Amino acid sequence: MKKRTFFAAACLGAACAAAVFSIVFFRPKAVRIACVGDSITWGAYLKNRSRECYPARLQQLLGNSYLVKNFGVNSATVQSSGDKPYREQPAFERSAVFSPDVVFLMLGTNDTKKGNWKDIDSFCRDYEKLIDFYLALPSSPRLYILTPPPLFSLEKDGAIRFAMHREYLNLEIALLKDIAEERDIPLIDIHEALLVQEQFFTLDGVHPDCGGAQLIAETVCREFRAFEQNFTDQPG
Repeated sequence: MKKRTFFAAACLGAACAAAVFSIVFFRPKAVRIACVGDSITWGAYLKNRSRECYPARLQQLLGNSYLVKNFGVNSATVQSSGDKPYREQPAFERSAVFSPDVVFLMLGTNDTKKGNWKDIDSFCRDYEKLIDFYLALPSSPRLYILTPPPLFSLEKDGAIRFAMHREYLNLEIALLKDIAEERDIPLIDIHEALLVQEQFFTLDGVHPDCGGAQLIAETVCREFRAFEQNFTDQPG
């Protein structure tokens, strides 16, 4: 009787060990998503930034099959001639070390500052350098272009905070749409999604509040799932 009990216990232990091994070593790997951007991605001015920023909300929407990381940098620019080029920030290197499967690229707002803006050719050149860098990573990520959110004026004279300019932003968005079409890169139009949502920008007209961050996350999640489904459905 004791031998049979011992044998049964040993079999049960082996089965449990096999189950744990299967869970640890054979469960699907979470899809790694890098959210690259500026203070809007980072979550500036949000009361509970770690939970209210759009990457955190996106993580909640996508669930445990995904691992979303925030690589936003306050005041970061696309242009290397700007006062804080993203490529020179530690987050840039960390985003590469993260080995992302997907990159959401949302930069350009700080390039519209009068002191940062050079010309559309400079912006185009440096933006495409960012694209090429991420696409060349060993993890071979799929990259998504996100247009920057709109700029709203809270001033009586119509000026936008931080010396930003809506006309430069419009030039950027037109260019990003051209790049996306020419290079067959998915584009998620955050600008369009928030264009009539001024109520989410009462902080300073530039940074969305938690409701705006939620809307960005919902837009990204919806469009991302649609793009990925379309990609999966394609033959070959």
